[in-house]
Amino acid sequence: MRFKRIVLFLVLSLFSFSEIRVGEDVLKGIDKVYISVESLPKDAIEMGLTRERLRAITELKLRREGIKVECHPLELKSAELIPTEEVIRRMNVEEMNEFFKTPILYINVAVKNPAFSITVKVTENVTLRRDEDISCAASTWQRDCIGVHTNNLEYIVSGLSLLLDLFLIDYYKANPKENKRGETFSLARRLF
Repeated sequence: MRFKRIVLFLVLSLFSFSEIRVGEDVLKGIDKVYISVESLPKDAIEMGLTRERLRAITELKLRREGIKVECHPLELKSAELIPTEEVIRRMNVEEMNEFFKTPILYINVAVKNPAFSITVKVTENVTLRRDEDISCAASTWQRDCIGVHTNNLEYIVSGLSLLLDLFLIDYYKANPKENKRGETFSLARRLF
């Protein structure tokens, strides 16, 4: 048992986490998402990391937990993944409203040897209370981690997996009836 605790401590000490969120309730009612993986930096590509792999890992984890992952209409029109945030920033209001009909789970990985950072966030269309005629895209949930990869791609993949687990924990807190896996994340709940 002591050995397991030491191994767990060593694994978790490779990562440092931060979060930006209003509360788990911002995830309430989300039944489907689009996934967008930002363009990867040169160092990540040289290590063999691809946007497609990060998307596949994310999609598999969400689908296993019963969260629907849909292809965005823009993704269906072209062979490309959902546009990056840079492209979205240039959209006009009508394009933005159409684009954000469903929340988007963004994955952003930055690598600068030997360090990396990962951001997982939910971005969706929100309406301002002060003027309900104004709506815009905003991040409603976000978690980040930084770590050292020691040229091992699996450290980065593990960091993404941990952030997705944290997303699922908050998702289940906001949507308790959706929790089909029971105490799957009980260890993570105690740690975070």
